[in-house]
Amino acid sequence: MALQPTIFPGFVPDWSNLDVLHRNTLPPRAHFYTYGTPNAALSYDREQSLYQSLNGTWKFRYEQCPFETSVGSANTSAWDFIEVPGMWQTQGYGNPHYTNFNFPFPVTAPNVSYINPTGTYFRDFEIPEPWSDHQIRLRFEGVDSAFHVYINGDEVGYSQGSRNPSEFDITPYLEVGSTNNVSVQVYQWSDATYIEDQDQWWLSGIFRDVYLVPFHKNSVVDFEATPLVADDFKSAVLNVNLKIQGTPQPLNLTLSHPNGTSLQQMPGNATGSNELRVSGDDLVLWSAESPSLYTLLIGLHKSKGRIPEHRA
Repeated sequence: MALQPTIFPGFVPDWSNLDVLHRNTLPPRAHFYTYGTPNAALSYDREQSLYQSLNGTWKFRYEQCPFETSVGSANTSAWDFIEVPGMWQTQGYGNPHYTNFNFPFPVTAPNVSYINPTGTYFRDFEIPEPWSDHQIRLRFEGVDSAFHVYINGDEVGYSQGSRNPSEFDITPYLEVGSTNNVSVQVYQWSDATYIEDQDQWWLSGIFRDVYLVPFHKNSVVDFEATPLVADDFKSAVLNVNLKIQGTPQPLNLTLSHPNGTSLQQMPGNATGSNELRVSGDDLVLWSAESPSLYTLLIGLHKSKGRIPEHRA
């Protein structure tokens, strides 16, 4: 027998509300990690970066309805364990669904039934002492289909768009010097499911990496690098725009050739465009047959009370 959709009693949950796509998420940004030295940045090894993985074993509770688990005051002692990242259907919870043009739930677009399988995740974590004066961000690389986030029982925000990253500033919710905890309530279906529908297996959960990243109060939080090649293909300009939070700090930009040779170094302009030029034999154009890549290193100088930061 097919499950019947439930009418919402007086309010529309975020996961069924067309007016809510995100709540309290940070703006999208370039994907990068912050390193303490140029050599570490050029290793592209995030284990050497200022980063703390939350992947691993979490407490987990599975219910058929989002309202059957109280997140903020939940006692997790009797909960099961689950591995993150991973889909809960592959770990013994719920059922995987395969559909092409049909939906695996009652269609009352844009609404979603209250019979909406929900997984609630929980784990403890600690903040490294050197991060104590930083903004701490919690980043999810992928959660299907929608989710709320709680730190120490307090709601931080909401996000959907299962193949997109979501990032939250959790600094105000942390207890300095104490063990903190994070809870994530994941909903199998949301109004976004109507758009994400395609010929596929339907699988749910925190299926990509989860981690913490610190940003100094005065730091580069985003950048855009745009290459412009001259019409005669003999020279090019790399325009670099930086987004700074807090007070602009001394910084420098270094552009390196695909062979690793440093081509140009310059002080970075934190409030305007930066131009790095390449010409002559130093210009190697990308092609599918020869996918040459230049390296841009963004460095913030060491100052009192903070370590240097480098991004490549």
